[in-house]
Amino acid sequence: MDRVVIGSKTVEGVGNASIERDNAQCLVAYEALLDAFRRCESHAAPYLNVTAIFFHDLMRILTGYILLWNELQGPYAPPADMLPPALTSFPYTSYRDLLDGIALDRKDFRVAMDRHGIRWKLSEYKRTMLSTGDMIRAGHLFRGAKRIWVKGPGVCPKLLSRGFTAAGLWADYRTLTRIPIPDRDAQLNELQMCVLKLWDMLELPGDPRTPAELVRQHVFARSSDGLPGPFRYDVVLSGTLLALEYRFMAALARYHQVPVVSVSHGDGIESAHDEPVFGYGERTYPNVFIGYGEAGRHVPDNAQYRRPLYDAPRYVCSDSNFIRAQHTGAPIKTLGNLEGKTFMYVPSQFYGQQRYGPFHVWADQAYFRWQEALFEAFPNLILKRHPKERCHPALASRNTGRVLTGWLENCLDQADVFVFDIISGASCIAMATDKPVVYFHIGLRNFTEHGAAAIRERCVWVDVDPAHPSGLREQLEARAHEPKTNAFVRAFCLRGDYESAQLREETVLDEVSSVIRKMPRATTLERRS
Repeated sequence: MDRVVIGSKTVEGVGNASIERDNAQCLVAYEALLDAFRRCESHAAPYLNVTAIFFHDLMRILTGYILLWNELQGPYAPPADMLPPALTSFPYTSYRDLLDGIALDRKDFRVAMDRHGIRWKLSEYKRTMLSTGDMIRAGHLFRGAKRIWVKGPGVCPKLLSRGFTAAGLWADYRTLTRIPIPDRDAQLNELQMCVLKLWDMLELPGDPRTPAELVRQHVFARSSDGLPGPFRYDVVLSGTLLALEYRFMAALARYHQVPVVSVSHGDGIESAHDEPVFGYGERTYPNVFIGYGEAGRHVPDNAQYRRPLYDAPRYVCSDSNFIRAQHTGAPIKTLGNLEGKTFMYVPSQFYGQQRYGPFHVWADQAYFRWQEALFEAFPNLILKRHPKERCHPALASRNTGRVLTGWLENCLDQADVFVFDIISGASCIAMATDKPVVYFHIGLRNFTEHGAAAIRERCVWVDVDPAHPSGLREQLEARAHEPKTNAFVRAFCLRGDYESAQLREETVLDEVSSVIRKMPRATTLERRS
């Protein structure tokens, strides 16, 4: 495994120049935004820093531009007849923009109103909040006089059974689509200067004033100038804070000194990654972060990229309900003789022109060529497509045995061996079984030292340069008898008190109840009236 130097940093590489260049340049964009965050702090009220609030959007816009440009200039450019239509909405930049120039007058900076927009979400929440009885998507609950804003953890029945009362849907459309930002123009100027400097540092093509203005218009459409008014809630309980509308809610809560409890999504693995998104995204705004497993308590203080922008939240470990039920503690089966075994390949998605970085996904054409080599080495490999896959018809590998869709947990009995090239929530589900798991490391993710060691203990790990894969089957056969253990699942997916199971919903409820008990008797609204 190569260690690639990026400025003062080092990351694990696989000897592929294209991947390493992409990651290196995306990390330059990340560092530039960190500098913009620090500069904006002199203009910002507490937690209302424009760079902090929009950090993930900014990473998607800027690194997306970088990755698409590198792709078009390199060996993995998509064929001209496969270019998708130009993007008009977020993240705005497409292949055609880079080939023909970005026309700002053709971009739609309004908040989405379609099926995936806020307005649709609110109408969907209204339909599902109490009618289904098993979900509360966005609304508020009362415990005594304490108001809790809830989004997405799926704990409605437990909340109601503990004496909470649902009081209807909170649907303040404006709060979820526009956030007040003090001294907004000064903060936007700092952000635009960041974009200009980034274009100069990386020698990117085109007039840098165009992407700088694109960034400004995106933020301008989703913000207003000034300080926020009163806040209606005493606690905010949310899922991932990468979603911008819920990041708005968390930022406003923190400004008003209202606690935020955030619940990690998936079934584990978050603590195994050393990547910027898990710092600026998941851990910047919560007071309490409910993750999976004990490993999250011990994320190294010197992790290179898992840095929240403000103080780190208090970490609470919880169980994955599915993995707790699935994991028996049985010894891991040795891979052994490959002949006669059914292999299932569980890949990432093809992202087209929606890529961003670093350490996220590779160019579609490059990923497709790697998959062709994999299917050549393992004919009749079952392909378990990503549930959200929107694959171009031409990107369909030959030698595919069967194609399965849906969720992995519903087809665990279909294979003897699971094959991954990206470690995500799905791989946690496979690792919870006693079946062999193969991990071809092609450079898609970056791990903490603890995370990489635990994955190596559980999986048959094979380093591969995906642009020049060779001897895949032979490398696997050479390691087929390595003994494996399942320390990974206990560390990254389950609570430390292994024999004392607790449903994830109960862990969430315990934390919310604890936060409420520590509050003064007066509600937030009364304290500020």
